Amino acid sequence: LLDDIREVIESDPDVLEVHDLMGRNSGPYRFVEAHVVLDVHELDQAHQISYRLEAAVHEAAPDVDTVLIHFEPEHRDTYLYAAPVEAGDRLSPQFGEATRYAIVTVGSEDRLVRDVRYIENPYTGDPSGRGIRIAQMLIREDVDAVFTRENIKNKGPYYVLTAEHIAVIETDAETLPDALRQERLPLEVPADANGPS
Repeated sequence: LLDDIREVIESDPDVLEVHDLMGRNSGPYRFVEAHVVLDVHELDQAHQISYRLEAAVHEAAPDVDTVLIHFEPEHRDTYLYAAPVEAGDRLSPQFGEATRYAIVTVGSEDRLVRDVRYIENPYTGDPSGRGIRIAQMLIREDVDAVFTRENIKNKGPYYVLTAEHIAVIETDAETLPDALRQERLPLEVPADANGPS
C-alpha cells in the first residue's frame, strides 16, 4: 500500500522528492504521513498542493482514514530574478516590448546579488504574442521571479509564469537596482551593468 501511495505522490508534477512516507494502524484506523519537497516558492501554493496530494492519496487508498502531508520548498543555493530593461538598467514600462531582459542571480542564504546577465529580446519585431513568448523564454531560463512595471495580472504572460510557480512582482521602481532594493536584495552594480545601449 505504501508503495502505491508513494507512486501517487511522486507522480504529482510539483513534487520534487518524497523524504519520508510512513503508515500506521491504530485499531481499525489507518494513518499515512508524508514529508515532501515541493517545487514552489509561495506558501499558499504549497498548501494547495498538499490538499491536492491528500485527496489523491484518499482516492488511491480509500481505506486510509487520515493523510498528513508535511512540505518544504526545494533548497537552492541561488534564485533567479528577471526584469524587462532598457538602456541604463531602466525598467521597461511594457513587459513584452523591452529590448532586453536582465537575469539576476541572488544567493538564497545571504540574499546578495551574485551575477547579472542580459538576454536580448528575440521577439521585438513580432506583431503580437510577445509577452507570452517572453514568459516562455524566462521559464526556459529557470527564473524564480519576474519584476514588471506593467500590471500583467489576468493577461497571458501572467498565467504562463504563475502556472510554472514563477512569482510576478509588480513594482513602481524606475531601475533594476531600485527594484532589487525594494525586495531587500542589495545590488553592487557591476561595471558592465549598463550593458549594450
